[in-house]
Amino acid sequence: NQRRAQLAVALADRPTILLIDEPTNYLDLDTLEALERALASWTGTLVITSHDRWLIDHWQGRRLSLEA
Repeated sequence: NQRRAQLAVALADRPTILLIDEPTNYLDLDTLEALERALASWTGTLVITSHDRWLIDHWQGRRLSLEA
């Protein structure tokens, strides 16, 4: 619930740039789906670091992938 609250606060402020590190870690399915909807409708600049292949592979916006 703390993670859900942190995401809600960050998205509610509607900043022009949002930096999120591993946003899908430790989320239950309902929260994960809510996050995906929120990020899909995001109109600002979004920088995500993630190892979540599903999130990366299904991202619809411009992306830069760095792989080692």
